[in-house]
Amino acid sequence: MESSGLRTFLFSADKKDEYIIRKGEVGDKLYIIIEGFAQANTDGKLGNKLGDADYFGAISLLGDITRTVSVKALTDIRVLTLSKESFKNFIYDNPKVSIKLIKEIIHRLVDNKECDFTKKERE
Repeated sequence: MESSGLRTFLFSADKKDEYIIRKGEVGDKLYIIIEGFAQANTDGKLGNKLGDADYFGAISLLGDITRTVSVKALTDIRVLTLSKESFKNFIYDNPKVSIKLIKEIIHRLVDNKECDFTKKERE
């Protein structure tokens, strides 16, 4: 499975300070939850609860930016990861999926205020 850029990982909710991803890190893979629950947070503010079939990590891969949120396991969790290269190849080859993904990411950014688009205007 590694040749396709897919891997499976387990994270434990017992490890109190272990995050799956941290805001500010360089993103190198997309995460898809197979089983379990996680929660996104930004600067200490709790964000979306994520469960089976939810994904995270796409914003940094598409935008070539650092992670915009941290995500921590709420329960023991099993995730499937897709490498940045495989993810980009997939979306380039599947434009209908790409459009749907981009729309969802825009809603996440606006609804959850994961990024402050007005910050540069104020400075």
